Amino acid sequence: MRFLIEHETRLDFQASVQEHHCEMRVIPRESPDQRLLAHSIEIDPPALLHTYKDAFGNSVIYFNIVPAHRHLVTRVQSEVETLLENPFNYVLMSPESEQTWYEDELRRHPELWHYVLHKSPAVPAFDSLPTGGLNPPARDVSQSIQVSILAAVQWVHETLRYRPGSTSVDTPLQTALKKRSGVCQDFAHLLISLVRSWNVPARYVMGYMRASVDGYDDSRDEEATHAWAEVLLPGAGWRGFDPTNRLCANHLYIAVAVGRDYQDAAPQRGTFKGSAVQEAPKVHVILQEQIPRAAPPAIQQKQVAQ
Repeated sequence: MRFLIEHETRLDFQASVQEHHCEMRVIPRESPDQRLLAHSIEIDPPALLHTYKDAFGNSVIYFNIVPAHRHLVTRVQSEVETLLENPFNYVLMSPESEQTWYEDELRRHPELWHYVLHKSPAVPAFDSLPTGGLNPPARDVSQSIQVSILAAVQWVHETLRYRPGSTSVDTPLQTALKKRSGVCQDFAHLLISLVRSWNVPARYVMGYMRASVDGYDDSRDEEATHAWAEVLLPGAGWRGFDPTNRLCANHLYIAVAVGRDYQDAAPQRGTFKGSAVQEAPKVHVILQEQIPRAAPPAIQQKQVAQ
């Protein structure tokens, strides 16, 4: 599936600011399941762009605007091809073999411990969360890890209610769980916290999804960034799970940045000098499909391979 993505962010200030330092994670990732075909970036006011790869493999664009200015507009256009039509297309291992596989992977790739041990207000230790009476699922070591993850996705989907504006990017997960509501970021963080409590690597993903939260509506031209989780699965590698929509990520999902939590994968952040108040960012995202698509597979227990 090919997509053309247009992502514009506008920041307005009530008075002039200067020495504005900004970094962006807006270039879609490349992986065996996703190819970046082309991309372009425009900055207003103009700035010299620099790039690097961060510790999580994300492409980072950074720039400085020294003169005084009262707005910053970034426009990114990307063309991406996604290839993962069936996220269940892999051979399951026995539960005993899975445990050995995880031990071997963590020993050979110690950087994976970032996705097991990291704690933050966004993804705290699961046993510190107010889950009394919510009956979170435990890992069933007698079955494939896939079974436990699907149960976790179902639990998160039923525990939180999707309510736009109910939380912000800085809202601790404990607050969202007490309110029993949040946005896609909170759903992803809760799933990550639970899966990590099983000593299984899980990471946060920021990107795009060509579907709405309430269903699939082909009349929707304007989209927004989305968040989900990826879990490292034996025999499959990283696989995406979207507890907000109770779906598995397939070729309708476009991964842009990954990290331990939202802070590692924020689309844009910056600092500047000046006393002006920054207005809320105005974000405009459009996805255009290049060929017809199929809906992602809903998560159901019967979909687990035996």
